[in-house]
This record gives sequence, C-alpha cells and structure tokens, in this order.
Amino acid sequence: TNIFMGLLEDLILKKCPAKPRFYKRFIDDIIVIFDTPEELALFEEYANNECEHIKFTSESSTEKVCFLDTWVHIHPDGYLYTSLYTKPTDTFDYLHHTSAHPNHCKEAGPKGQLLRIRRICFKDSDFELFAQRTMDHYHRRGYPHSVTKKAYDHVKKLTQRELLDSQTNKKQNDGKNLYFITPYNER
Repeated sequence: TNIFMGLLEDLILKKCPAKPRFYKRFIDDIIVIFDTPEELALFEEYANNECEHIKFTSESSTEKVCFLDTWVHIHPDGYLYTSLYTKPTDTFDYLHHTSAHPNHCKEAGPKGQLLRIRRICFKDSDFELFAQRTMDHYHRRGYPHSVTKKAYDHVKKLTQRELLDSQTNKKQNDGKNLYFITPYNER
C-alpha cells in the first residue's frame, strides 16, 4: 500500500498543474500547503481523477490543521508552530501501574509520553497544559505522583530544539560487551 501510494503521489505531483508549496505524507495522512484555496481544490480534483480506487479528501484552514498527532498552527505573524492533537476518541488507557511489568517499564511510560509532548509543543504554555493532562491520566491509572513528578522534572529541563536535533549514538560497542537478553519474569 505504501509503495503504491508513493508511486501515485509521484505521478500526481509531477503532472498536476497546481504545485504545492509544501508536501509531506505519512502512510495515508498528507499535509500540504498551497498559496490559495483554489489551488488546493484543483489539486484535490486532479488527484481524485488519477486512480478510481483512491479518493483524497481535505480539511483546510487559515488558522490550524491537524497532521497525525500534531496541530500545525499559523501564527498571525505568518510563522508555523505546533502543539499536541489527540483524537476525541482517545481513552488514554496507559499501562496500569499495578501491572506485572518491571518498574523501569512503568516509569518509562510517563517519561516517554512527556518527551513526545515536549517534542511536539513549540510553546512552553502548551507543553505545560498537555503535560498536566497526561500526568492526570497516569494518576487515574494508579501511578503515584512521585513517578510522574520525576518524569516531568526530567523533561521540563529539556527544550524542543534539543529533542529535535539529531543525535549520534554516543555509545560505541567496542566488541568487548556481551549482552544477555531474556524475557522478563517477576520471579
């Protein structure tokens, strides 16, 4: 499916008379920027006539659009910034704290979610809002405040830029390390 969509989008982007200013796709979600609503309509009509079995739909706005788990906002000054989007049907049923998973797995949940929110949210105020909501969801799943606070304190020190900069693997295996990996057993 992904290969087919890649080939189809290459064909559409090469031949369509309305060229997007920006175009990115992940599986079946596309974010695209056009200069005018008319160009978007022309692009959508052209794309829908390329393959009878694939139909493109669009949602457009001059204020914000959703792409995956991200709102992309258009600031009045013209720059783009991002914040978290969650589907209305999300139940936030994270791993319950009483599960038989090892503690490091249970501690990784809140930390991982907070890191994801920090990467997505451009504004600190958005990060604070969504971080608090996420910690509340973890508390509902039985997590003690000490676990969520530890994760929050760690992530709060980091900036979005630091988290988005690509990092090289600092740990190089010199061939002397031997790893033994087994399934977790509570006993």
